[in-house]
Amino acid sequence: MRSLIVLLMLVLTATGCTGLKTMTRQVEVVEQTSPMYEEHEIEPLVESAALKVAAHYPPGRTVLHLTVSDNPFGWKFDANLRGQGFQFSPKTTDPNVLNMNVIFDSIGNSTLYYMHVGSSDGWSFGQVYNLTFEGFEKAGLITQTPAFFEFVGGDAEQVESPLNENWSIVPGGLRDQLKRWAARAEYQLVWKAVHDFQMQAHATFRDTFPRAVKRLFSRMHASGNSLRVTIYQANKVIEVCED
Repeated sequence: MRSLIVLLMLVLTATGCTGLKTMTRQVEVVEQTSPMYEEHEIEPLVESAALKVAAHYPPGRTVLHLTVSDNPFGWKFDANLRGQGFQFSPKTTDPNVLNMNVIFDSIGNSTLYYMHVGSSDGWSFGQVYNLTFEGFEKAGLITQTPAFFEFVGGDAEQVESPLNENWSIVPGGLRDQLKRWAARAEYQLVWKAVHDFQMQAHATFRDTFPRAVKRLFSRMHASGNSLRVTIYQANKVIEVCED
């Protein structure tokens, strides 16, 4: 009988240890956060996003103030843009400096990650990824938005006059005033917005025509205005649309 009791105690002890180990493993799984990725797995994502930025903004002529996530994606993205020739600036109110925010992070405690790139001119794009055993796979597309100001065709220098001039706005309708600006620069205005917009204050921009237009619409965009402008350089057309 004593031998039987000792044997039962040994069995129970062994079973208890096994159960404890199983419970420990279960607790570790529950407490895990999002699966971590290897740095080499994000390199194709960084390359794709950086090339998309370079295709939209000319690296040699674009000055960025860049804010990135404090993780390998953010660091590699910053290094990639620098390697492509983008210039960088501290935070400033200079309208010629483009503010860009880049986010790469997990979605909750899951295998899903999201990437989003947004610029101060309104242009943005993003992508949702799923982390699998083979690496990151696209899981969904975040809506892409166009910039509120865009050059189309040719080199921007081709449309810029050699000297800065004064371009003034007074209280009143924007459409007629922008039409006069365009005529003065030998451009044609194509107004596709449904409404005219009433300017409430005086403003003067001493700059080339394209840059003056960009500065004007930068101010309007910062105030929540929904107008978007595109300058077609080859045809000398300025087009204004409304979201």
